[in-house]
Amino acid sequence: MARHGETVFNVEKRLQGRLDVPLSDVGRRQALRLAEYLHQNSRRLMAGGMLRRIVSSPQRRAMDTARAVADAFGMEVVTDDRLVEIDVGGFAGLTWPEARETAPDFFAALQADAVYTRYPGGESLADVYRRASSFLDEAEAGLADGATVLVVAHAVVLKCMLCRALRVEVGRCRRIALGNASVSSLSIDGGVAVVDFINDTHFLEEAMAEWAPAPGA
Repeated sequence: MARHGETVFNVEKRLQGRLDVPLSDVGRRQALRLAEYLHQNSRRLMAGGMLRRIVSSPQRRAMDTARAVADAFGMEVVTDDRLVEIDVGGFAGLTWPEARETAPDFFAALQADAVYTRYPGGESLADVYRRASSFLDEAEAGLADGATVLVVAHAVVLKCMLCRALRVEVGRCRRIALGNASVSSLSIDGGVAVVDFINDTHFLEEAMAEWAPAPGA
């Protein structure tokens, strides 16, 4: 499981939701580094050293990340609408302070019930959990032994999937950190998902230092 690379909205801390925000320059480099890391370490990370399928959210930031990996492996990308980011309705494009100023009553309701409170014109966390769980349950039931699938998606939907695998209440997903272009891993054992690791970004650290602008630049 990989989160998409960085976007300008990530840097500016704006809600993206269903907006088709592209990767930033750094995000594109992250995607390439992710692809390089997965390809170079396929024997260690993937059953039989092989990647069988790449499934992505159809949103551009996820697709461009997935395509970088697909190019490294000589594969195609399959999309699944269940992997799209949470729909934040009219808050898309706003910073968190701007959104709170626009709808203080909503944020009071969200603080009281983070799971079932829907964004105005959008989704609730429970809505995302249902579709993420549907995707994961299908994978648990249908994934062939020894097959490795890469899922490229967004923070909220991936966190929901991890909560489903861990069998913890989805409201706790806010305690899971998933950085841009991070990798997490689930193993399907006897039809049950087992979490191997979460939020691995070590392969980006050296590259991120190289991409940092020079002082005064």
